[in-house]
Amino acid sequence: RRRPHLKLSIDGQWVKSSRNSTAITIDPADGTLFARTQQAGETEVKQAIEAAHRAFATWGSSLASDREKA
Repeated sequence: RRRPHLKLSIDGQWVKSSRNSTAITIDPADGTLFARTQQAGETEVKQAIEAAHRAFATWGSSLASDREKA
């Protein structure tokens, strides 16, 4: 079974970390490798914070019924 190597989701895009570091996630049901997840570097953290600030105004003023679809 192929295990995914997950990128970072920032501002609606899947991006590769500049840090080139991963963490493993273990399936608690059987102790096997579930996925390898990239660890964000300083650049990606800044990008994610900027994206969150841009999204806040529209997300916060949208209806809950619209947010639950996201």
